Amino acid sequence: PFDILPDSDNKSINIAKVASNAIDRVKKESKTEVEEQSETSGQTINNEKAIADVAEDKDAIEETIIKTYIMPVEGEISSPFSYETNGNQGINIRAPEGEPIKATNDGTIVLVSRGANQPTVVLIRHNSEILSAYSNISDINLSKGDKVNRGQIIGVVSSGADHLHFEIINGTKRIDPITFFETN
Repeated sequence: PFDILPDSDNKSINIAKVASNAIDRVKKESKTEVEEQSETSGQTINNEKAIADVAEDKDAIEETIIKTYIMPVEGEISSPFSYETNGNQGINIRAPEGEPIKATNDGTIVLVSRGANQPTVVLIRHNSEILSAYSNISDINLSKGDKVNRGQIIGVVSSGADHLHFEIINGTKRIDPITFFETN
């Protein structure tokens, strides 16, 4: 959806667009990996194992949904989520550069994208359906496949940035992260 967003006139990078493209790329890679595994197996799956795997996935999804998410940084939301096509598909949370950024819930790192002249994007898979995305993040000492815990520091707000761009993706839809955060 961000492909139709114009970049700003001052030639700055549209962080939400970069994050969105990276997220879509990871989702596409995950789907391809599953298809490749299915094609190469060429054997009948043991029904009992398949049933156990489905039950385990269901338990993981329920656990992640029950366990509330925390704010990745403390701060005021400077740009709220928008359901409009050209709107912000995440939230921007005002925070000073160098502010520690926390994993909002337990999960696995599925992407650390460090493009030249583009903001770094970190994606965490919380279960088979839910991803969280962080942009305007630096000082990341994690790699794809690393496990993270809820509240673990995963990086800091990038130099020159005054906010963290944060998204929650449920399946293929971006949803308002506020609905996932615990209330105090």
